[in-house]
Amino acid sequence: MKTILGHVQTDENLSIAPVPIFCMCFSEDGEFIYTGDENGTVKIWSSLTGGIVETFRLFSTNEEKSAIADLIAFNKCLIACNEEKQVVIWNTHTLQICESFSLGEELLNLNGYKYEYQGIKRYLLIIGAKSGNIYITDMNI
Repeated sequence: MKTILGHVQTDENLSIAPVPIFCMCFSEDGEFIYTGDENGTVKIWSSLTGGIVETFRLFSTNEEKSAIADLIAFNKCLIACNEEKQVVIWNTHTLQICESFSLGEELLNLNGYKYEYQGIKRYLLIIGAKSGNIYITDMNI
């Protein structure tokens, strides 16, 4: 088993403190691990070496930080949701935002489903909310 010092932050005294990781997933090809923390930071790790490939912040406006509730890799995208009602979809190759939207309620988890019917591939994104509502949206982007 390998342990990697992951998400940390420094305070005004330059002391290092851990930041809780709220979610994680593998890339579809298993090459990368994506982790999301309570500060809205996503880190991309090499699953082979354990080294950090990229770090970027999500869901932050000015000094406010919004925890990532869930994170999945699906249909060549990285998808995240937060408790502040937002969903953001990135292209995993360019890390550019493909789409973002708000559902008007606290979101907790994500899942993806891929199937083919009569030769047509479909990708569905399923979003769970704290209220108990489930949202299903077409991911053919």
